[in-house]
Amino acid sequence: MLPCGGWNRSLLDELIDRFGEPTESVIKLLEVARVKILARDLSIKNIMQKEDRLEIVFLPEPKCAGENIVALVNEFGRRAKLLPEDMLLRIKLTENDRRDIMKLLKQVLNILSGNRVEVK
Repeated sequence: MLPCGGWNRSLLDELIDRFGEPTESVIKLLEVARVKILARDLSIKNIMQKEDRLEIVFLPEPKCAGENIVALVNEFGRRAKLLPEDMLLRIKLTENDRRDIMKLLKQVLNILSGNRVEVK
């Protein structure tokens, strides 16, 4: 089942009512939509997965609180690097991260938004 906030839960419930249990691809599509909404709300311009890292580019005036960026850097330690002059956050990927990049991305966005919930 999709770990989701209120809007996703009601959307998922409506889809189930109309069409039955969603396929894995529909659930993944809803996850991508949720990530895009979270990113937009945090003034994130771009998210890129490169070979060994995840790069998040912020718009000039990001909406995430400074303490949330500090919390993220503390959570990931030396794997996270903030490049303020480029409005860029870079996180070095582990093998587990590469296998489930959406889990990592949701974790990062939750921390940046101030929600310290565990992502499944």
